[in-house]
Amino acid sequence: KIENLTEKVKKIQSTGTVGIAHTRWATHGGVTEDNAHPHVALNGKLVIVHNGIVENYRQLRKNLAGTVTFTSDTDTEILGHLIGSHYAGDLRQAVLSALQHVQGTYGLIVMHADHPDRLIAARKGSPIVIGVGDHEHYIASDPTPMLAHTHRCIFLNDGEIAEVTRDSIETYTLNDEQVMKCVEEIEWD
Repeated sequence: KIENLTEKVKKIQSTGTVGIAHTRWATHGGVTEDNAHPHVALNGKLVIVHNGIVENYRQLRKNLAGTVTFTSDTDTEILGHLIGSHYAGDLRQAVLSALQHVQGTYGLIVMHADHPDRLIAARKGSPIVIGVGDHEHYIASDPTPMLAHTHRCIFLNDGEIAEVTRDSIETYTLNDEQVMKCVEEIEWD
């Protein structure tokens, strides 16, 4: 219930300026709090939200079994643990490496406690839009929720990944080749 979420959010003490949130119906497992986003890996240091369906999640789960503890039935948690298994200090590289093993669709955002100033977003089949502000950026699956803050957007194409900080957006292909993106102006409210 939304009332329960409202009460939980009131109890959170946060001083950060970077964060992720997501509303999504479960595609794997039931509609439960354990299956709700965001999901965590690496003892809570890595956080992920994801829109899409990881078609080979059963095989990935089997490959990760014994090395991690699963707390949900979701493909997103498995995706988080997969990224965590590739993490060696460079979050973008961990996401790039992990996505080489993923079959299916995703629009995802990942953050890591060791990199509190950055978000990694990637797209294949599910939209990702980056809102461009003044010393601030927003990431969503659609420009509508960010129009109150900015009308300037970058749209990721399938097979692209972005590293986003307060002051920069760098985009790459899944082959780690840098891509220069144009900022588009949304003309509607």
